[in-house]
Amino acid sequence: MHLSYEFREVIAELIFAEPKMIGLSLHTTNLSFCKEIVKQVKSVLPETLIVVGGYDCMRPDQGRYLFPEYDYMVVFEAENTLGSLVEQLVKGERPKNIPGILSKYDNDAFPFIRAPLVDDLDNIDFPTYEWTDINLYRNWNGYQLTPIVLTRGCRWSICTFCAERFPWRIRSASNLVDEIEWLASKGCTIFHFNDSDLSGDPAVVREVCEEIIRRDLQGLSFVGQLRVQKRYSQE
Repeated sequence: MHLSYEFREVIAELIFAEPKMIGLSLHTTNLSFCKEIVKQVKSVLPETLIVVGGYDCMRPDQGRYLFPEYDYMVVFEAENTLGSLVEQLVKGERPKNIPGILSKYDNDAFPFIRAPLVDDLDNIDFPTYEWTDINLYRNWNGYQLTPIVLTRGCRWSICTFCAERFPWRIRSASNLVDEIEWLASKGCTIFHFNDSDLSGDPAVVREVCEEIIRRDLQGLSFVGQLRVQKRYSQE
């Protein structure tokens, strides 16, 4: 495949760093690039572990098929699994048969078991990008679309073609607006709700809007995916 100068530079820097592991978030749009990164790095550093997760790893059968280059694949959400996995890998251990994780070290007869999901989303700290300046997350013409989430899963949750048929959970309005207010203080003005079912509880969506108004957060715009439902009011 054709590699741009920037992409070759990323690979060269990864090889120079000699990491024990590389973590990749997989989405259909970046699979070919991630495969090439793994191919190039592994050709020089075969012992480097590849840990993957993301939307393309929502289903264990799908993840295995789409990205067989993994050493470890975190399926569904990662809060209850990824931290302890990384700690073990850093120590040189090679754990296997872990709920919520696929690995090339698993026993062939081991069935995939889901890890527990986080029930209270307010207990999860939102990212504060302490590792870098958030304003670097812009495209070539300076446009910045900041990702946020109010909910996880889908309250409808019956579409057989969709990967997000697991428990729907929602943050409180105040918790979400705390994140929005902090991001706004860093210069973010355009927000994208990454929810599959943002309007699962229209009352909470309204509370979010009212809380933004109450805090007088000006100059912000939002986009998200809504599912039309009977519980909507004219408001």
